[in-house]
Amino acid sequence: MVFSKKTRDKDNGVVYIGYLRPREYRTPNFCLHSHIRHIAYLAPFFGLRPIVFSPEDIDFDKGTVKGLVHVYVESGPRIVCPKCGVTHDKAQENLETSEIVIKIPKIIDNIITNDQKYANLFKELEQISFLTRSFNYLNGKDNIYNMLNNEGRFRNILIPTKVVKVFKDVTDDINTHGNIILKQIYSNQGKSIIFLRKDKDKFILTKGTETKNLSSEQLNEYYNTNIANKGFISQPYIKSITKDGEPFDVRIACWRGTEGRFFTNIYPKIGNSEGVVTNIAQGGYFMPLVPLLKKTFPDKHAQVLSKLNKLASEFPEYYCDKILKCNAYDIALDLGIDPDGNLFMFEVNSGIEMGPNPIEPNIETCKYFRFLAQKYC
Repeated sequence: MVFSKKTRDKDNGVVYIGYLRPREYRTPNFCLHSHIRHIAYLAPFFGLRPIVFSPEDIDFDKGTVKGLVHVYVESGPRIVCPKCGVTHDKAQENLETSEIVIKIPKIIDNIITNDQKYANLFKELEQISFLTRSFNYLNGKDNIYNMLNNEGRFRNILIPTKVVKVFKDVTDDINTHGNIILKQIYSNQGKSIIFLRKDKDKFILTKGTETKNLSSEQLNEYYNTNIANKGFISQPYIKSITKDGEPFDVRIACWRGTEGRFFTNIYPKIGNSEGVVTNIAQGGYFMPLVPLLKKTFPDKHAQVLSKLNKLASEFPEYYCDKILKCNAYDIALDLGIDPDGNLFMFEVNSGIEMGPNPIEPNIETCKYFRFLAQKYC
């Protein structure tokens, strides 16, 4: 398809794609987020238009939603993104945001998947619309581990995982594994990850870029305040670091694209050398995959790359068919790679960011929505 303004269907026969988001996302500023901005521009080439709304905007009695639509215009004021402070180029087309009421869209991209206060709403909504992510399909990290372990096919990439119930679980795992990671069962973008190790009679605790030396009594107090009854799991620490001592993981990001097939993008995330996780918001960064592998694994980079490509081609469909057994639009498999080149699954998530090169995934997203429109609209 050749992209030009003449091919963009702005008015007639447009299919609305619902973007169901929590209430705080339903603001004009949300259109400035790169994903919505790209989709708002690309969608008309495919006869589509995104509309952003929240659960509170759905009126089942009238069969309608009230939401925000973002339409590009060729003139208008320069836009300053309140999130990053960037002023968009004057020559670039600008977004106009307006609020409209339409029939409940037949296709809805939802990132709300496990908030039980919306359980009845989604039960009713699933009778009307196709949801890109089935409600209540996201399981905690412990359940995902158990399901993958029981099914067996990808058992070799699993890290032994135990639910933390009492303080002794933590100290026993340190005695068994030496260095451990504690993190909450439900994903929160790495904000809760804790690294623990023992050095003689002290415990070294790192969270983010902050490190503390704690006695056993102080660690027990920290546990009672920050970990107890908050849904944590424990895992052995996997040493996945660059030659420069920076923690890294490799993300296999997958989205539905042409005819519903998965499109994959593999990219490393590099963390702050003072921390133990690759949280981009805490000073991390992206980099190309092959140069990282060549530098980190000079004698086996080709073998590691082959393992990653094989996993990227096999895991997404397997995970949807055998583990989730329901609708899943996107999957992110985050992997650590130890010094011997072995892959280990840190976690698998949905509702993911588009990564460092978002244009191609967004084009694939539009192709998927067009495929769904032809099927359900």
